[in-house]
Amino acid sequence: MKYYVRTATLSHPAHSVVLLALKRLTKSRILFLMFLMYILIPLISLPSGIMTGGDGLLTSISDVLDSSPNPPQDSSTLPQNTFTPLVSLFHSFISASSRSLQGLRMSGNQKQPLHIIVNPAAGQGKGPAFLDEHIIPILNHFQQSYRVYPTTAPLHAGEIGRSILDSRRELEKGGGPVVGGERDEPNVVIVVGGDGTAHELIEGVAIDQQAENEDQGWGRWELIVLPFGTANALYYSLFPPGDPLPDTSILSSLPYRPSPEVTAQILPLVSFLKRSSSPLPLPITLTTLLPALSQPLDVPSETSRNIKPIPTHVVLSTSLHAAILESSEKLREVHPGNERFRIAAQESMGIFFDARARLFGSSARVEGERRVKLGVEQWDPRVGSWVKPFTEHRSLADEDGKGESGIELQGPFAYFTSTATVSRFEPAFVISPLTSLRPSSFSEQSQQDGDGDGDGGGDGEGPRENKNEYIYIIVLRPLRDPYVLSVSSTSSRNDQCERPDRADQGQRWAKRAHEVLGKAYHNGAHIDLTYPLYAMEKKGSISGEGEEEEGWEAGVKGQGEPVVELYRCTAFSWEPTAISQTDRTNEEGSERARLVCADGAIHRIPEGGKAEVGLMVPSEKGGVYVWA
Repeated sequence: MKYYVRTATLSHPAHSVVLLALKRLTKSRILFLMFLMYILIPLISLPSGIMTGGDGLLTSISDVLDSSPNPPQDSSTLPQNTFTPLVSLFHSFISASSRSLQGLRMSGNQKQPLHIIVNPAAGQGKGPAFLDEHIIPILNHFQQSYRVYPTTAPLHAGEIGRSILDSRRELEKGGGPVVGGERDEPNVVIVVGGDGTAHELIEGVAIDQQAENEDQGWGRWELIVLPFGTANALYYSLFPPGDPLPDTSILSSLPYRPSPEVTAQILPLVSFLKRSSSPLPLPITLTTLLPALSQPLDVPSETSRNIKPIPTHVVLSTSLHAAILESSEKLREVHPGNERFRIAAQESMGIFFDARARLFGSSARVEGERRVKLGVEQWDPRVGSWVKPFTEHRSLADEDGKGESGIELQGPFAYFTSTATVSRFEPAFVISPLTSLRPSSFSEQSQQDGDGDGDGGGDGEGPRENKNEYIYIIVLRPLRDPYVLSVSSTSSRNDQCERPDRADQGQRWAKRAHEVLGKAYHNGAHIDLTYPLYAMEKKGSISGEGEEEEGWEAGVKGQGEPVVELYRCTAFSWEPTAISQTDRTNEEGSERARLVCADGAIHRIPEGGKAEVGLMVPSEKGGVYVWA
């Protein structure tokens, strides 16, 4: 790990040269340099005529610095008579280094240093420069101690997270003093990257906790995520573009106040510095890819027990979303830019993914003095509230057979995407507009819950704690669409076929999918679309010609069923449908139904297996929070 030490700016021309030379030093080299200087500083009191050792001293320091990753300027470039200013510089350096190493420059109640993980490869690669130009001066101004960890390879952020966790555990296990004397302090990490860098960090510490260190817990992690990735879904869900900026008056004490453009990229850091509110709990979904069953359901195999879940903090998806990402990777060499995503979307839009999904509620939990059971609910845009599932499904009974544990949705699917944390996947693509990490007011929550009298407690105006215990699932099932189903009657009349052609249905569905997903760019208006009440047979061709096609257009909060099925639950499973030897008409859709996208990384469900997804919320053993 590189250990960055920052000192106050000094005015002598030699200082800038030496500061550049000392920019990156390991802890051991810093200590050696401190020891070396304390031995040699007394020589400075010798008369100037005897200072022939001056060049020798500079050469020795240069030798030490030359072994560092970033060699400094050659010592010959130093101006004449600079040795005396160098002494004062080293005195300042030693003092500042000692303070930084001991973590004594923290403000407020924070005793542990901030950890800064910067990913030079994320997004457009602007993170490191932004860190040096803006973040570091702000931290220095507010006297925040910090350590900087540049990532050097994929998954490196997870390794950094584990090293931070291991260091804390070693100190506590050995009874040694934790920096600042606080054992229960959170690990505060500034992520200068994006969703992928944050995912690597969370995956690193979460998997460590799930494995050999489960009993130890993994502590409280507070993330300050800055938008230097590609999509920055979490950041722009917390701070939607176009929303007015929150109070940033704390920055007015800086010598040079950041521009509005810079301020808009450091809002979580501003929240951390202000500490006028608490960080928000960040639920993590855990996905286990299980192989085909080889024994009864109630006897988990040893293999299943040893499978490590995949943690995600932004999105867990299958179907179209996962297929686009897989196809885009295959197109990367031919189309290295964003054009490959458009091409991949066009190729995948009409595919039907054969699978079945099961959505589950949670066991009862205590909320104040009441026991509450979180069941599976569906959003009804016609009444603007969460209600019991009402579109086509099969109920799943409880173990005792007296209640309902969840529902089963039969495919084929075209879109199946889940998130517990974000409303948008891009700044303008609002795919799950009802998902929010921020607490809802009583009045807003009671309206969404279909409780118009607002009897959830309080006066209906105060803030409500957001426990973030739901997974939101956005579903599109093409065979619910009367426009797609009309192919059946057309094919039956013209071709004497009993079974509609999937290719023809796919062409019609691609047109609908384009319409629906396009509405997501209008502040999530796609969840308000409803099908027409009747299925008018189209007189034009399948390609979309003919005046009667407008009869198939979706309405907005009309009387028909919603086009988008929006559910919330606490766990779910996704099981691709196996292909029979006699029916291979949709082999591509069945095969690609095994694709799973976890925060942008593509995984594949074992053939005949399934994916099980649960939710991990912060607890006394640890968890992840975000400043916003």
